[in-house]
Amino acid sequence: MLTCGDAPRTPSGYGASGDCQGALSAVLQLIPDPKAALTEMGRVLRPGGRLAVMVPTAGPAARLWRNLPIAGAHAFGEDELGDILEDHGFTRVRITNFGSIQWVRGKR
Repeated sequence: MLTCGDAPRTPSGYGASGDCQGALSAVLQLIPDPKAALTEMGRVLRPGGRLAVMVPTAGPAARLWRNLPIAGAHAFGEDELGDILEDHGFTRVRITNFGSIQWVRGKR
């Protein structure tokens, strides 16, 4: 079953049964509050559910990027997404970097 919702406020209940998986590809950096969106995704995934996220990353330059006077996409640091997932109860978190692209996955 495919359910569509606002990332920080997804419809409740559909993560309670079935084989729930979540995937975001090159979209999380455009959400105004990526941490809130990841928290909500963790809430709706059932225990054992998996989440995979792909984002562009600025790596060590992320802090500099965030201080520039521009609006737009969030610049993720090297371990930022992995730390957020672990802080919200995800296990087996893995981070793989391919140049300016980062894949992060974890299990609920």
